[in-house]
Order: sequence, then structure tokens, then C-alpha cells
Amino acid sequence: MESASSDRPELDVKIYSKQNEDDTCIANGDGKWKGGVRARLLADATRVWEMVSDFGGVAKWSLLAESRIVEGEPNVGGCIRYCKSRSIGPDGENFWVKEKLLECNHESFTLSYAVVDGNMGWKGYAASLRISDITADACDVEWVFELDPLPAKDKKQQLVERISTVLASTLSHLHELLSKQP
Repeated sequence: MESASSDRPELDVKIYSKQNEDDTCIANGDGKWKGGVRARLLADATRVWEMVSDFGGVAKWSLLAESRIVEGEPNVGGCIRYCKSRSIGPDGENFWVKEKLLECNHESFTLSYAVVDGNMGWKGYAASLRISDITADACDVEWVFELDPLPAKDKKQQLVERISTVLASTLSHLHELLSKQP
């Protein structure tokens, strides 16, 4: 987040990870663990979409150490990207995932993907990102995810909040990058 002395406005991010009937980002009843974030970015939706729709280039605007297309045609449904985190797992190796692009709709500014391999220990992880125009200089970004429950059910809220916080941090980083560009 920005300091009060910055000329840039602070990014407004809402994390949705609580399991209750009022949380529209979390559907009850299907057994999946769900969460997400919503942020208002002070940038044109088309400009934001140009950055986030580069499926293999996610490391250019996120907090990842590395990303690249490893299978299929870039930015076409079915392609697979490899992403390596800066974070180190309990085995001493960086966390990594391979993600399959499920949809990339340039008209509705929506992108969805699913993890197909990795060392995070998650199963059934899928996410979608949607950008909505607000004004010529602002847009809303909603990034939601779901994953199959892990054996330690008492860790549900903790894991959902941790993933949501990472997504929020990624959007904060994107916000910073956008504010530095003309």
C-alpha cells in the first residue's frame, strides 16, 4: 500500500474470503474452498487488460520470479504456462505451478485458468480475472479462485485468506507499475 505522503492515491483492495451467505465471491454448497479480491485501479481498463492478458508474461506485472509458456500457442486457450514463485517451500525449492489457460476473452476482459501441476499441494485450483470499465481513468479488477479442500479442514480460512492476500498484493504491484507508466 502507498504511504500517506505519496502523490498516488492508495489502492482500494477488498479481500473476499469469509464463508458467509452475504459474500458473493464465495458460493456455498459445492465443497470448494473459494476466495478472491476486488480492486479499483486508476487506469484505463484496456491498458490493464493489455498487461494481464499476456498469459505467459504474468511475471512482468506480478510478484512471480518467472513465467513462460511451455506448451501450446501463447495466449490461446489450452496453452500452458510455468510460473515460479519467489517463495521457498518446506523442501527448500521455490514454489512452482503449471497453469492452463481456459479462456481469454478480449471483448469482455475476462481470463480464466487452472493449475494442472505444481508443488503447492493444491488440487482443483482454478481462477478467473475480470476487468470492468468504471471511467476513462479507472477500472475494477475482480480475481476469484477456488480449490478442492485440503485434508486439514481447520486450515481452510487461513489458506483462503493467504491466497487472497497474495492476489491483493499482486494487484497492488500492478497498480504501482501502472502509476509509473505515462
